[in-house]
Amino acid sequence: CYMHDVKNIMQLRNFSGELVHKFDLKIGSVVGFSGDIRHNEMFYKFSSQITPGTIYHVSVENSSISQKLHLQTEVNNFNPDDFKVEQVFYPSKDGIMVPMFI
Repeated sequence: CYMHDVKNIMQLRNFSGELVHKFDLKIGSVVGFSGDIRHNEMFYKFSSQITPGTIYHVSVENSSISQKLHLQTEVNNFNPDDFKVEQVFYPSKDGIMVPMFI
């Protein structure tokens, strides 16, 4: 897991460094993950400005990777589908594109 343009990118790679799977993450952050090399599963927690903590279960079986929702934090009277977060870039005085979220 690493950050690119202020957005988390999470990938699964083999011991040779070759990309095995790229996780499709929305705008937000991976705030933790857990797994053990002896097992064929891992968990990670994702959150964002409009997504309370969500834990996903990832199963790795013979090059097949499946992901499913494990636990979703619920907030009373809040529906994240009613909101949208978008990443945009704005040029600074020196011309560097600065990432920001709206």
